[in-house]
This record gives sequence, C-alpha cells and structure tokens, in this order.
Amino acid sequence: MKQKLIFADDGYEQFLEYLKSLGARRALLVHGSSMLKLEVGQFLLNLPQQIGVDIVEFTDFAPNPAIESVLKGASLCREKQCDMIIACGGGSAMDVAKCIRLFVEVDMGREDFLSDLKSGRLPLIAIPTTAGTGSEATHFAVIYKDGKKLSIAEKGNIPQAVLLDEKVLAGLPLRQKKATFFDALCHAIESCWSVNATEESRTYAKETIRILIASEPRYLSEECTMADNMAMLLAAHYAGKAINISKTTAGHAMCYKLTSKFGLPHGQAALLCLVELWPYMLEKARADKGLEGNFQEIAEAMGENSSLEAAGKLRELAAKHGMLKPLCPEADDTLIAELTGSVNVERLQNHPLKLSEADFQELYRRILKGNN
Repeated sequence: MKQKLIFADDGYEQFLEYLKSLGARRALLVHGSSMLKLEVGQFLLNLPQQIGVDIVEFTDFAPNPAIESVLKGASLCREKQCDMIIACGGGSAMDVAKCIRLFVEVDMGREDFLSDLKSGRLPLIAIPTTAGTGSEATHFAVIYKDGKKLSIAEKGNIPQAVLLDEKVLAGLPLRQKKATFFDALCHAIESCWSVNATEESRTYAKETIRILIASEPRYLSEECTMADNMAMLLAAHYAGKAINISKTTAGHAMCYKLTSKFGLPHGQAALLCLVELWPYMLEKARADKGLEGNFQEIAEAMGENSSLEAAGKLRELAAKHGMLKPLCPEADDTLIAELTGSVNVERLQNHPLKLSEADFQELYRRILKGNN
C-alpha cells in the first residue's frame, strides 16, 4: 500500500476531495486538546457541514497512552459504527488511532487478543501536529499495560494518507521544537547504521539529515518561517519512513529509562545517548570498513568530511541548543546498574555492534556525569 501524502492548501481543498473519495459516513476523530486551537482542527469539526461526514470525537487518552484508553476508543468506534479513523495530534494520538484500527477487528474480551491481531480494514488518515516522531509513517505503536510498554507492530497498519500542514507548528514552544527536531535527527542517524537498513531506508534517512541540518539555524530560532515548518514536517515524515524499514538501534534502546527517571523529553534523552554512543562506536569499530562506510554517508549528509567531525557536530548542535547537561554528576553504581538493566533488548538486535554490559555502564556513566 502506497501512502498518499497531501499538502495543506487554502481551505484544505485537496484533502477535502480525498476524504470525499473514501465515501465514509462517520469518522472517529482521535485528537488531543491542542487540536481545538488549530485551523485544521476547526476544519475537521466542520466536516458534517462540508461533506456530510459525521464526527465522533475520542480524546480520552494521555501521553504514553494506556491500553484501557485504546479499548474505550475501539468500543466507541464499534458502537458508533465509524467507517473511518482520523488521527490529529502528536505521537500519542497516532499510536492510539493505529491501535484502535487493529483492536476493532478482534474480540477484545479475550485475555490473549493481543496475540491474534489482524490487519485493520478501516481507512486511517493521519494529521501530525508536531514533527519528530514520524509515527504517521510507521506501522509501530506504543501503548502501556500495567505501566509497562507494549510495542504493537502490524506491517499493514500504516495510515493510508497523511496531511502535512505547516501551520500546526507555528505555535509550538521552542523547547518542544528542539526535542522533536533532535528526535527526528536521531531516528535518521540510527536508521543509517541499523543492520536492517536498505537502500530505500538510507535514502530517506540521509534526506532527513540534509533537510534538518539545512533548516536548523532558522527552525530553532525566531526567524522560523512557514517554509521551515514544512521542511521539518517533511524531515520527520522521511525519518519515520526510514525507521519503519530499519527500526531504531542502541541509542533508542538506552533512552527510555532516562526519559522516565529524569523527566526528559524523549528527543533530548535520545540525543544524550547518541552524543555519547556515536564516538564510542567509532572507537570500537575502527577495523569495520562496512560500518565506517555507513558513518561516512551520515557525515556527508551532515556536510562534514569525516565521521569523527560529524559526531562532533552532533555534540555541538546539542550544546548550542542547551540540550547537553550532566544528568546526575553524583551517580553511583546502583543507578548505573538500574539504567543498564533497563536497556531495550529487542532494539539492540538492530544495532551493528555488539555492546556488553560493561559498555552500557560506561556509556551511562558518561551521560550521567557529563563527558562534555
């Protein structure tokens, strides 16, 4: 299935024509409260008047959504006989909508229904209102059960269409823009060296890097324009397409506990890990010509001559935007062991270098105590 990419125009005319072509009667609109402040949000709420599509709103979810919320949304989708799902929001809205699409196909009363998920049939339209996760371009979704993360992966569960609207980024706080910018950049870098990388995924990843490096001076400043916003939306989308094929690696495997333990934005946690991980990999992979070739491709996309210079540039960008800080200079062995034990083993399978427990302990030591 080829995903349709739609760019917002005046009155959302192209998007409106696409919705008409689906012939849906009632849409489940999955969104957060921020959607109500956006022009595209008001457009969606007016669909009954514009094309006669009834709207059923579902907002009963939080960041890091619980499975109970998804079950409520799926039950509502069934009860109201919705024949289309629209997700408008950040990564959580996308994940909830993708899971609802899968859950409505199975008997949710069974304890083991998660082991028997079937491809969703309802059209799913995604409208990202942040730019970083790339969730609108992937078949992955993350929800939580009893406080533990569940990764839901069904290959056919990619939204059929995506609307990119540069106006949605206009009001984002700078702190959020920085976190999502670096999340997309980390996605692209990790995708390039993933063992699952293909020519297609590397093409998407390197284009992401080029766009982000070129846009960074304006997008993360008061000089940001609508063109910069669209560049960011595209970069995050391409990064999503890259990791949909390659998946992420050790950088993301390491970052989740940092997010919860220290209250960091996900993008900053991923960046702190990658800033230390990349030069550490360079030290360990000097004799690996294949991996050095991947590193060199990343460097060239970043506009640098060598992988060492590119790793240095990543650190410089992190420092420039206030994203580097020692998280816990007094960290002891107990804390480092806790973090090491939290590393996502599944994502490590995508990493090109074997890293030991001692390696992770050293990396976390550098992250916590500062190696700047």
